[in-house]
Amino acid sequence: MSTLQSLDLIERFSQSDDKLYDGFKTPDTIEAGGALRAGPPPSYNSLDVLALMSQYASMGLLYGVTYNLSYPFLTVYFHMEGTQLTSANALMTLAWSFKVFIGMLSDCVPVFGLRRKPYMFVGWTINAICMLVLASVDHGLPLYIDPSLEGRPLSNLTADESRGVDASAPSRGAFMVIMCTIAAFGQVVAEAACDALVVEYAQREPLHCRGRMQSLTYAIRLCAQGVTGLMFGICNNSPRFGGTYSWDIGVNGMFILVSITSTLAVPVTIFGVKEAKRTEAVSFQTYLGQCWALAQKRAVWQIVLYLFWSTVFYCSITTTASPYVKFYWAKVESFNSALIMTISNCVSAGVLMLMASYGLHWNWRVTFVVTTLIANGLDAIVQYCTIFDVFRNQWVYLGMPLAEQVPLAINWAVTMYVIVELAEDGSEGVMYGLLTTVMAMPMILGAMVTNIYCAELQLKSTDIASDTPDVRRDVAYSYMVKYGAAAFSCCWVVLFPRQKAECAELKKNGGNYPRVGAAVLISCFVILCVSVTSTVMSMFDATACYVFAGGQGCDLVETSG
Repeated sequence: MSTLQSLDLIERFSQSDDKLYDGFKTPDTIEAGGALRAGPPPSYNSLDVLALMSQYASMGLLYGVTYNLSYPFLTVYFHMEGTQLTSANALMTLAWSFKVFIGMLSDCVPVFGLRRKPYMFVGWTINAICMLVLASVDHGLPLYIDPSLEGRPLSNLTADESRGVDASAPSRGAFMVIMCTIAAFGQVVAEAACDALVVEYAQREPLHCRGRMQSLTYAIRLCAQGVTGLMFGICNNSPRFGGTYSWDIGVNGMFILVSITSTLAVPVTIFGVKEAKRTEAVSFQTYLGQCWALAQKRAVWQIVLYLFWSTVFYCSITTTASPYVKFYWAKVESFNSALIMTISNCVSAGVLMLMASYGLHWNWRVTFVVTTLIANGLDAIVQYCTIFDVFRNQWVYLGMPLAEQVPLAINWAVTMYVIVELAEDGSEGVMYGLLTTVMAMPMILGAMVTNIYCAELQLKSTDIASDTPDVRRDVAYSYMVKYGAAAFSCCWVVLFPRQKAECAELKKNGGNYPRVGAAVLISCFVILCVSVTSTVMSMFDATACYVFAGGQGCDLVETSG
């Protein structure tokens, strides 16, 4: 989600050579071909665009780390509990919830006259430091040093058997999660600065092909993300990571490889990114006033409401059982999981390319509903057959949901297209940041809700390993909640425009609603604070027992202990 762009692109950003901003306004006229911004359409094989693709490739490789380490490292190696895994995945995406603030800084607080390049440099540096730390520290042994003890509750082990486990392993997994979370913040700093430049490219595309630039860049990112998946699958596929190989490069070896990407990105930013210095900048007070004017627009807060609540129900409320259903019941090997993950990324990339050619004018509402129902229907077939032991085959478990990537990619691409339609001169960073932040916040809220309701069911790793009828029933209930929430997300589609023309009309004539805008912003802030607190609490033993963090209550835990 990050970009690298040249001096020419930055020069086209301003409306004149002597003025940085002219407020956040919709262009008075539409450019030739229906473009939203003056200037020639981007050439997809130009040096500028190729440089941009290299940044997307780097971001994809690093995003793939967050996406792929959960199963081999956190689930199999460190054996973190389901609630911890849900919280870990939420924390590692937490940075995107603050992207709007980084976008604001990038828009109106230039460093040495530059608005984008310094933030990219700082972001890549933070990411590189975190990856180098993870590459150098001792991550210790897995929880089950003796594989024959796999799945047995630690409290039931004899003194001799206890020597075959390392009870501190989950806490080391928590350290890895924290470092990856900090690294993600660095990535978002660089990404937010780059996203504003992506919008400029897309807004110079004619109406008939607008969205192609985004599809191309995200396709590159997905392919790079797939490369990281193969790295995990090939290099860490020994039994201690859930595989069958007789060798692996270990946790440190993987982070050594990954750190190369983020470290090389620093000199690429210094020497490859060119940006014109700005002698003027809008004051932060003025900028905040303009942001407030933007937030009042019905076109903005209505789409914010849709993105937030549809994402909460569509993919944020899930089940803590899924990692160990995959591990114990489907018996998925790490390499096969990584291979399918890579193929799914390539499928998604191909879908985005097809969308760029054939799907730019589809009805967005219909697309959301149809893709949501198809994706969850396919997933439900596989999950329930695995839960009730109709068949338990890792290739069926991995292969059937591969078809989900088609509707999921379409769903995601359509959401990205609307950002270009809403962004205005001077607000690229904050608009992109606002909408992507709103899409990220539900992951934290969803993790909190998931941990709380799943705490009432038998969904611990040892429960699933026991595979009793009662456990199967509880796992089935949790998936019922997941699919019901996803189906309910379709109800919010009435808030989303049908296509670009309707979005433009809503933007032009939708009016301003200060009270609604204020209520939406305040609600988002409160939800973010509450969700982050709950998610962080669930990561540590001292606070994980609280009901608010998804525990059963500390008094109950102390009594049973």
